[in-house]
Amino acid sequence: MLELLGQEQACYTALLDLSREQKRLISEDLLVEAGRLMARKQKVLLRLRGVVKRLKPGKERWGALRNSLDLDQRQVLDLSLATAEELLAELIASERESEEILCRSLAA
Repeated sequence: MLELLGQEQACYTALLDLSREQKRLISEDLLVEAGRLMARKQKVLLRLRGVVKRLKPGKERWGALRNSLDLDQRQVLDLSLATAEELLAELIASERESEEILCRSLAA
């Protein structure tokens, strides 16, 4: 389970890096390059979909799974989940910023 959560985090990190690059490209009005970057994001999203699918059974029995862990394992799990949550929040914020930059650019 922890390995899958690590893979999920790696996908979120990759998406965040790509999102930041996308924001830079849009800011510099390099829309063709931003479009190419979207293909790279799609590959990461497909990988993330596979990880999420494999995580689903564990998440469906989350309470029992978490209670079966010792204290150290629960702390590692909690840290992993908190990190994923932070990455996801940053990713959403970055995507919104890109959208705002693009909208301002198109309106100008």
